[in-house]
Amino acid sequence: MKVLKMLGKMILVLAIPYVMQLLCFFFAGMAIAIVADPSELEVTQLTERLLSFTPLILLLANIIVIALFFLVHTSKRRHKMTVAYRFNPITVQEGLLATLIGLSSFMVSTGFAALTNIQSLDVETTESLSNLIINDNFLITFLGVGIIAPIAEEIVFRGSLFKNLSEHLNIKWVIGIQALVFSLYHMNIVQAFPTLLIGIALGLMVYYTNSIWPAIIMHILNNSMAVILSNVLPSDFLIPWIGYLLMMLIGLVAYVVLLMYARKNKRVFSDLPSFEVEEILA
Repeated sequence: MKVLKMLGKMILVLAIPYVMQLLCFFFAGMAIAIVADPSELEVTQLTERLLSFTPLILLLANIIVIALFFLVHTSKRRHKMTVAYRFNPITVQEGLLATLIGLSSFMVSTGFAALTNIQSLDVETTESLSNLIINDNFLITFLGVGIIAPIAEEIVFRGSLFKNLSEHLNIKWVIGIQALVFSLYHMNIVQAFPTLLIGIALGLMVYYTNSIWPAIIMHILNNSMAVILSNVLPSDFLIPWIGYLLMMLIGLVAYVVLLMYARKNKRVFSDLPSFEVEEILA
């Protein structure tokens, strides 16, 4: 029964972002159809116009997701979201460490993608991702993809999902499962390795620091760099294969060494911040 309950919670938590996105796209499509010129009511034209608003729609969907999780935790029977999901303060050193690990995982993922040309295995998804981050709405895209989406996803994965799993499983299983689910959640082979790699680091940093903030920092850094570099670098920008190989190897070494350092200096992992525990016991 405990396993079924855990799986049920996992499915519910993971369904929320998808449902919010579907609802936002549905209502956006209805709004576009209502205000559209009668001559533009063909399905193809409406679809193209709807897709042009994708960054804004995803931004709104993720804001709703964050708000929904916050509201759920306003119940007297639940801890506040900041407590339940470990929004505990971190040190400057931990913030810097998270930044460096985020950079190293980005280097590994970039080098891996370039050397394997994995994008060629799913050209349609690659084009969709490219259109999502390279468009005429840079500020909306940067805010939505680079800032708000990482916060929403961290609340879902390293917040709710991590909490649910850690209540029933050994931490090693928690780290592995949440990273694997995070990778599968993106539902495409192009992002499978990068999301698995950073998903492991995100989970480990939450465990090592007893705080979700390092994961949020790493995730925002990863997404923001992807948005900025994709829009700043020219489309014909190329690096020799040896450059990508060195990038991947240096990033991998840094990734491992930095996580080992974080493990060596890890905090005591607990469900609640110490000051909240004292208040409850009092």
